[in-house]
Amino acid sequence: MAATCVAEVLDLFLRRSISHFRVLRDGSVLPSGWPSAGYNKNVVLSGSFNPLHDGHIQLLQHASAHVHASQKSEQCGTAGDAEPFVGFEMSVMNADKPTMSREEIERRIRQFEGRADLVVTAAPKFADKADILPTTIFVVGYDTAVRIVHPKYYRDSEEEMERVLLGIGARNCSFAVAGRTDPATKEYCASDRFSTIPSLRHLFFPLPHFRNDISSTELRARQQA
Repeated sequence: MAATCVAEVLDLFLRRSISHFRVLRDGSVLPSGWPSAGYNKNVVLSGSFNPLHDGHIQLLQHASAHVHASQKSEQCGTAGDAEPFVGFEMSVMNADKPTMSREEIERRIRQFEGRADLVVTAAPKFADKADILPTTIFVVGYDTAVRIVHPKYYRDSEEEMERVLLGIGARNCSFAVAGRTDPATKEYCASDRFSTIPSLRHLFFPLPHFRNDISSTELRARQQA
């Protein structure tokens, strides 16, 4: 990776001169622009990636194959459509965690070298992400999907939650949800439980045939043991 290029673009980002930047697996750094004009949607897996692990890579690959197979079967899009972005999104701000330091941002970016494309934002909530990254299918795990439809993040108001999520849909964005097994009940949790509000159900669809129940939290615990 061209570290000096990342450093220069990161300076612009931290000064809020740009809202996001992309670091591609080959080391290229793109300080602006987002493919949103074509029919084919971008596929983005958001997270803090502390650490990035194989489950993240496998989930993104599975989601991309599923999404693009569905789009191909619909025979939509044209040769002139922009090439969609398939990669990860890391926000330096999080609704439940402290803002990352510059050193921590750089450390986490290095994890993606030669492995995957990354877009870095300061968008802690999916409404913010949709504004910056329109025409995107956000790949989320079941627990993240639960938080997305929790009124806690919308001033404890279901009406506000519906308004915000419909706004995400208006940006041509939706959510692909990977299920998981609850470690306590051993019950398999999937996106067919979303959402209790009929007007929001079209924003969530399941990723079939994917299971990987390991988490970054578990990996950090193992590393510290």
